[in-house]
Amino acid sequence: MKNQSFNSAEAPRPGASPQGAPDWERVLCVMVVVDMVESVRLMNEDEEGTVLRWQTFVNDVQNHILPKFAGRLANKWGDGLVLEFPACLHAVGAALAMHRALAERQLGLPLAQRMWLRAGLHWTWVMRLAQEVYGVGVNMAARLAALAAPGETLCSEVARDQLIDGLDARIEDLGDCWVKHIPQPLRVFRISTPQTQALRVSEAMPAPPPASPLGVPTLAVVPLRGLEHDGLTQSVGEWVAQAVMDPLLQCPDVRLISRMSTRLFQNRAWTSVQLKEVLHADYVLSGHCEWQGAAIELTWVFRATRSEQVIWQQRISGRWSDLRRAAASWRETLVARVLQSLQQDTWQQGQWRPLPALNGSLLLMVAVQAMHGSSGASFGQARKQLEALIDRHPRLAAPRSWLALWHVLSVTRGVVEGSPDWAQQALRQVRQALDLDPGDDQAWATQAFVQCHLLGDLDRATDSVQRALALAPNQPWAWLFKTTIDSLCGRTGQAFQAAQQALALSPIDPLKYYHACLAGHAAAFDHRDQQALVWLTQSWRLNRVHAPTVRMLVVVHQTLGHTQDAQQFLRELLVLEPGLTVEKYLARIPAGHPERRRFAARMAEAGLPQR
Repeated sequence: MKNQSFNSAEAPRPGASPQGAPDWERVLCVMVVVDMVESVRLMNEDEEGTVLRWQTFVNDVQNHILPKFAGRLANKWGDGLVLEFPACLHAVGAALAMHRALAERQLGLPLAQRMWLRAGLHWTWVMRLAQEVYGVGVNMAARLAALAAPGETLCSEVARDQLIDGLDARIEDLGDCWVKHIPQPLRVFRISTPQTQALRVSEAMPAPPPASPLGVPTLAVVPLRGLEHDGLTQSVGEWVAQAVMDPLLQCPDVRLISRMSTRLFQNRAWTSVQLKEVLHADYVLSGHCEWQGAAIELTWVFRATRSEQVIWQQRISGRWSDLRRAAASWRETLVARVLQSLQQDTWQQGQWRPLPALNGSLLLMVAVQAMHGSSGASFGQARKQLEALIDRHPRLAAPRSWLALWHVLSVTRGVVEGSPDWAQQALRQVRQALDLDPGDDQAWATQAFVQCHLLGDLDRATDSVQRALALAPNQPWAWLFKTTIDSLCGRTGQAFQAAQQALALSPIDPLKYYHACLAGHAAAFDHRDQQALVWLTQSWRLNRVHAPTVRMLVVVHQTLGHTQDAQQFLRELLVLEPGLTVEKYLARIPAGHPERRRFAARMAEAGLPQR
């Protein structure tokens, strides 16, 4: 499937076709296995009626649902279907439509006579012979279906990474599940219809914070879509979009939606109205790129999200190597036109810092995703990927900043115990990043987090995060780290506002669980326990093995008097952090903060041992 951008560190890999079987074809696709629940009982009670209703439903699937979602029926047996789709978005839409269509057909039947489906969804390489598919990936989808309850759809972790929570579906992390004949547990996610309609995710996307300047428009830059749907063209689209976003990040008169949020829309159909609903964007800059022999044409389209009307288009064409060398020129022209269209008088031009190699850019994205992934194995792999990228490009600042952040997260997640040597390792990476590029806002933000969490130097952390925001007022990570720093400094009201700003700048980030976690911490510091519970619950729903989220859920539930919930989350916490005690919690830097002592007391009330 050429139009899918996937994590090469985690996605299944193709193998060689079996010898002596020249008709086999290896394809990357999304497999959905659908099974009828309690088919034996239904057949015994009403064999003819059950078969008739099932066949009618299968015909409806083939004639109406599958064509609508670009799917096809690959295999079929008595009470089950194996379906193939080109993308996870299509597969989820079809699975939810099948559940809905079957339920609507049976409204007049007694509950005991109704048929229910369970479905499993997996993105994988399969072996295709003629119209049928086989292989380990198909079996994995079947295992997932077997885990599902009546009316449920479950998906694998690699499939979940292709979806936008709240837009494509409501996604809930079910944790690690053991299945038959698979030696390692599977990370499983439940897929259901979004609770809110019209593409709204109110719990995840607050309105822009009231502290923001009035009248400042919000802009979303969507990476250019490749008409050829190949990986190289998609990478070009991401690269040029980042080149345009870098100077806009440093413009205080525009609120810029983060790349992690907008890149999810690169290869999917969307309308301007939907981007306004989902991203709260007032304007969108998007377009497509197309190869013409050795040259490439970039087409930019600028529109207001209040309608589908295009304000202007601009085309840039030439050999790719020439366009890269002349990037500063066309980028400046394009940004100036955007700002003029937004009716701004001035803008602050910043230094352009996209990674110099496309494969390096993709490797960085893979490492960042792995660092914030749900499994401990992927977290450990992220360090190796970042170190490999540093070896390949020793003069790049970005991977060193992310490696420093990895050191911080390894302590906050309880993977390692903090130590002076560990802190110096992180500080060395971020200082090397700043030596390479003193104007790198991401490096300044990361230095602030290192100074806060590993060194306990809140004054210097405050100075560093303010420097990051002065360089790039639209840097969501700087606002996110500011929430923790302000909270620990006692500026809890400012921390809460910073959390709102961070969520507004990156509303559907793939790392949304982390944003929601730190926002929940800020709300708890400010004694906004109900709001903290909303954000922390959202974070936990997306990632159930993130120890900082589970720790604060113990605190908030205990504070609100939800004793049983607090004790349940404490049991989960002790699985994630065996041996955790109040003493060990307080020993983590920064120690002794009065709110941290309050949190420790709440955990002790829930049953956390003192030592």
